[in-house]
Amino acid sequence: MATFAKHKQKPSSPGADLLQAPGKLHKSRLLGGAFCFLSACSGIPAGHGPVRLLHQMDANAWTQDADPDDTLVVMDYEVGTRVCGRTLTAAAAAALSANEDAVFGDACGGRVVLVRSSSTPRHQSDWAAIAAHEAFHSAVQYTVLRPRFDSVSFPGYPSLADLPLISSLSVDLATAIQAGNSEGVCTTIDNLMKSSDSVRDYFLYRSYWEWPAEHYMRHSAMKRSSYEEYLGRRASWGGGRGNPLYEVGVLALDQVEARLGRTEWQREYLSGEAPINMLAKANACAPPLPKSFQVDFSATDIFEAAGDG
Repeated sequence: MATFAKHKQKPSSPGADLLQAPGKLHKSRLLGGAFCFLSACSGIPAGHGPVRLLHQMDANAWTQDADPDDTLVVMDYEVGTRVCGRTLTAAAAAALSANEDAVFGDACGGRVVLVRSSSTPRHQSDWAAIAAHEAFHSAVQYTVLRPRFDSVSFPGYPSLADLPLISSLSVDLATAIQAGNSEGVCTTIDNLMKSSDSVRDYFLYRSYWEWPAEHYMRHSAMKRSSYEEYLGRRASWGGGRGNPLYEVGVLALDQVEARLGRTEWQREYLSGEAPINMLAKANACAPPLPKSFQVDFSATDIFEAAGDG
């Protein structure tokens, strides 16, 4: 059962420092391996000050290597707010102001994720879920994973005209998986690979990075709660955006896991296999992507160099 800290703090204002480098963090447990601290879990709704959580990786949900240190996840972040004396780069600020839900960096003595206000859940019960998803990116993919060369570069955001097809492919894939319709899975993957470059490349990129993160969230922070109810709530925040492309990843990797086991598919992922290939093989389809060599990867620092901000 969750317990919540009682400390309250006035909302941050742009230009303020979100956290002066903390010593010992006052934290209390939240479901899913996350901890709330300072003002985080006092029932303050999104839009009324930052929600700050620490997430420690759940070794049952993710069985492979990960950074053992907690990830500091700051939700309801407003661009212009300093973090432990550090200032966002112009590029990171622009990303949050445009399309990105979150940015990742190092501050306050460790890894930190900043989630913008418009992408922060309205419901306190969902904070741990978002913290788990974003912490997976930080503690596994940006720290341990050597990604496939063909999945490193972001292909760009799809046009508004592409969104219906991306959503339709995701729904068709989910429907086929739920029905145990292997032919339908193979047909949908084939349709994906025949689609325009912008649709195909965006779908493949997101499936590589987001499917494992969403699956980890489902089986860590949400292992004792309803994922379906969460999806219903998710469609009501962030500007009314559900995300079938992310959501189908849970079904896809659950199916792969039923075939290979959790340890094996996660080992294959770290060894360079793409989740879409694992799904194809689980349904006796030809893998849509060829083998790709893995590359060393380091995320760009989202903060100005010391003394520049």
